[in-house]
Amino acid sequence: MVDYYEVLGVQRHASPEDIKKAYRKQALKWHLDKNPENKEAERKFKQVAEAYVVKSVNVIHRINKFKEKTYMIISLDAEKAFDKIQHPFMIKVLE
Repeated sequence: MVDYYEVLGVQRHASPEDIKKAYRKQALKWHLDKNPENKEAERKFKQVAEAYVVKSVNVIHRINKFKEKTYMIISLDAEKAFDKIQHPFMIKVLE
């Protein structure tokens, strides 16, 4: 199994910006225009592109999960707070 962090040359806790910067650096290094007819460069370039796609999606997924959990907590807190509030309009309807 390929270690995409190693391919990109970043640490496991790298930020999305670090991943993007490392991808661009590696992509320029192994780009086919800079290394014509070099099979090793072609293989490395494809591997770097694959690593970037996979790691970018993973980072986005982790961010979305964090946002989802945060929204759930805020939603639950708001629901609890609303239950404790006796709004004047609600009191009139209930009377």
